[in-house]
Amino acid sequence: MVVKLRCEINISRIHRITTTDRIGEKGIMLKKSLMLMLGALLLVGCGRKSYTELITAGDEFMNNNDTRQALEAYREALSAADQPDQKIEVATKLGDIFTQQLPNQDSAGVYYAVVLDYPDELNSESLRNFTKKIYEAGNYGAAVRGYSLWLERYSEDPLAPSMTYDLAELYHKHIRDLIRAVELYDTVAKKYGTSSFAPKALFSEGYVYANELKNFDKARSIYQTFLTAYPEHEMVPSVEFELKYLGKTIEEIPELKHLMSGKTAETQVAGTGK
Repeated sequence: MVVKLRCEINISRIHRITTTDRIGEKGIMLKKSLMLMLGALLLVGCGRKSYTELITAGDEFMNNNDTRQALEAYREALSAADQPDQKIEVATKLGDIFTQQLPNQDSAGVYYAVVLDYPDELNSESLRNFTKKIYEAGNYGAAVRGYSLWLERYSEDPLAPSMTYDLAELYHKHIRDLIRAVELYDTVAKKYGTSSFAPKALFSEGYVYANELKNFDKARSIYQTFLTAYPEHEMVPSVEFELKYLGKTIEEIPELKHLMSGKTAETQVAGTGK
């Protein structure tokens, strides 16, 4: 008797095929052996689809607007991929799905981050674009890695001041590593002093020292350096304001008292339930 094995047969069906109402110990051993043998035959007979087959199937599903099936095909393709360019290709497709068709920024960030495992396969523009995508997806830890990889390779690139400033902002506003943030702001101000990002970086460095690290002496020194280096810059009024009220609370700054009075009024209204 010829038995045709089909890929649709699963382990539970094999289990049912080999199950009898009452079997002894030998029967149990025979059943287990048969299950293993059938499972092996299935794997050999059906085989595992190649990366090319899976990626092609995923693309066809996408063309037919079957995003869920495409997602499964691409996930299998990621497992089947054995070359860096394949990993990059399918990880990008998966990240794009979770950015566009099935919005899930966490998943998008995870898949885009796969690309960072193969930086040697990327040029300056590609690595920068992937890093931006990872950042926009909210995967800030991986974004730090992306920015760092880019700067290791392209520190003399014309975009290096911008990338260094963005990395400083990432540490400042999202990672909340203030020490690393001021180090990077300082790098922009000193290493890339002629760039348009240098004044912003110097002001940001002073601001963090003044308002978050509460190191007023350091902040004063940085602000004074700013006024000396950029006397005509549009941020001079902001720097002068910071210097004038360095170390003061909002309640002690006449220009900002109205902010606190407004908050007090809102609190009183909320307390009355009106």
